[in-house]
Amino acid sequence: MEAGAPAGLLLSAPLAGWVAPLDETPDAVFAERMLGDGLAIDPTGSVLHAPCD
Repeated sequence: MEAGAPAGLLLSAPLAGWVAPLDETPDAVFAERMLGDGLAIDPTGSVLHAPCD
């Protein structure tokens, strides 16, 4: 931990859903990584939360 970093910082998932590799996305721009590497998230809920305070 860095000096001055808050102790006990808890990060949580910002939304419920499934994670998939970009290769499985139906959009060629993402599937062919034209915008870079990453992952796809298929949300199962309708609420997005901040991952920390």
